[in-house]
Amino acid sequence: MLFLCFSTLFTKLAIKEGLSSRHTLIIFAFLVLVITCAIDVYQGKKIWETFAFSKGHLFAIIGALLGAVALLLYYSALGQGPISIVTPIWSIQAVGVGILGVIFLKEALTDTKAAAVALAILAVWFITRPN
Repeated sequence: MLFLCFSTLFTKLAIKEGLSSRHTLIIFAFLVLVITCAIDVYQGKKIWETFAFSKGHLFAIIGALLGAVALLLYYSALGQGPISIVTPIWSIQAVGVGILGVIFLKEALTDTKAAAVALAILAVWFITRPN
C-alpha cells in the first residue's frame, strides 16, 4: 500500500510538472513490463511462454484493455483535480470489484462485507464533500 501511495503522489507531481497523463501512463506500463519480465528471467521462467494463447489470456487482454482505459482516466483526473479528492474516488473501485465478485464469481456476501462496502462508500462521500 505504501508503494501505491507514493506512486500516486509521484504521478501527480509528474503531471503537475507538465508531463501528459498519457505519457505518464506509457512510462508506467513500460516499467511494469520491464520489471515483470526481469522477475520472470530471474526466476528462470521462459518469457515467450507468456504469449501462448488460452482462455486465460483472453481474460487478461480484456482486463488489461479495461485497466488501461481506467488508468488513463485516473491519470487524467489527477491532472485536473486535487489528489485528496481524485484518489478516494478512484479507491471506490475496490467496492465495485467486491460487488462484481459476488455477482459474477458467486463469492459470499457476509454481513461484515456488506457493512464494509457501505462504510467505504460513506467514507468516500465524506472525503469528497465540499466544506
